[in-house]
Amino acid sequence: MNANSSTIFHCCLSVIVATLLFLPTTAGWTGTFTDDFNDGNADGWTIVENAASEWKVINGGYHGSIADGTESIALTGEVDWDVESIEVKIRDVQGEWLALIWRYQDLNNFDSWWFNIAGGALEAWPKVSAYEGAARASGAVPFDPAKEFTFKVVIKGNDFDAFFDGQKIGTYTNDAFAAGQVGFLVWAGSATFDDVVITGPNISGAAAVSASGKITTVWGKLKAQ
Repeated sequence: MNANSSTIFHCCLSVIVATLLFLPTTAGWTGTFTDDFNDGNADGWTIVENAASEWKVINGGYHGSIADGTESIALTGEVDWDVESIEVKIRDVQGEWLALIWRYQDLNNFDSWWFNIAGGALEAWPKVSAYEGAARASGAVPFDPAKEFTFKVVIKGNDFDAFFDGQKIGTYTNDAFAAGQVGFLVWAGSATFDDVVITGPNISGAAAVSASGKITTVWGKLKAQ
């Protein structure tokens, strides 16, 4: 490295480090939580249930099963999670219902989009103390029980859009909850959940990086030049 290159290098490094030092910490960065269960465990997930159920990692996915017509939920995250999107691949589907849960408070309070397995439809059933008498929204989906599908929810403020294999199926609005944990639900049925991706401004996970972490990375790359 010649004298001019060295001077430019150190000037650039000083600017980058100074900038990153004043950036917010992880909570200010949009974070991404991921889990593909390829490590063979479900560390970071907890089960809440209204009847006996079983959850275990099988063939690189998280398999949940419950015989009774009530909720069994696998939860992850924090009570203050501000979620922007949830995406998961689902297979081995049997029985009556499964759902994606967010803004979870307790077993009687959460937002949710459900998959009516027998009916072949996505249905919005938020639970605020109790379920309402009819779905807030619904839409048919091209479900093939022999194929894996992708279930996604995109959250914009208090509007919740549901997608099946990339196709928007419906939306509903609910302002009862501001934040909460995320989960998968099974009800009188079973399913395997895999390749989970959850995003949001205060979510920590595999892709969340703090400002100090970025400084180390930048320094390592520049030093190698």
